[in-house]
Amino acid sequence: MASSPNKPIRYGKIVKERYNTSWDLKDYSNRFEPRTVSAVQKNIRVSPWKLNLIAAQVRRLRVADARKQMKFSIKRHSTLVDEIIRKTTNLADIRYDLKPPQLEVLKCFVTKATPLKRIKYHARGRFGKKFRRHSHLNITVGEIDFEGRIENAKNTKDRERWIRWKDEADEAAEEARQERAELDMLRGLDPIDEIGEEEEGEGEDGEFEEVEEKGDMREAEFQDKKK
Repeated sequence: MASSPNKPIRYGKIVKERYNTSWDLKDYSNRFEPRTVSAVQKNIRVSPWKLNLIAAQVRRLRVADARKQMKFSIKRHSTLVDEIIRKTTNLADIRYDLKPPQLEVLKCFVTKATPLKRIKYHARGRFGKKFRRHSHLNITVGEIDFEGRIENAKNTKDRERWIRWKDEADEAAEEARQERAELDMLRGLDPIDEIGEEEEGEGEDGEFEEVEEKGDMREAEFQDKKK
């Protein structure tokens, strides 16, 4: 069947032409791939719509700025979001030795959980259904590409701000390296660059657990125990 002259060219043909003519492997190899840590808080007793309003406040912010935003937020569950960001940041410190000034909230979104069904009473002996909404909060914290942010800054003020933040991140990383070296010397060990397997996140009373997925992404589950 012949295609009509008004029919647009398929997207696959455009990709194939660009791949064969102007594909640059150099740009692809130099792309920055941040180290990320993901976490999920399950079965939060709040509707997804309400929790998503809080998630939108911290999305694409630095960890320090996101925690400040939650500190001064008037939303009821802002303290819970702040606690999950703190735990995810600690997991990034344990696994990759990344400090809060080096991290940002890459993803923060809400998914629907299984609601609780209850009876809603009406007049004249009738009744209906009511649902107690529950939500899952998914947060991904990743390393900041300071070099790319400085290079792609919109103006001079934005560039100076990212340079200042990069200096703060480098200073925090250097202080952490010195503290780790001092602890190793006190223990009678040689300074090491990698974190030992015994220091990785372990579950504590079933509340904090690291979960591995396919690929480079990792997830941690924070589950509230019913007392």
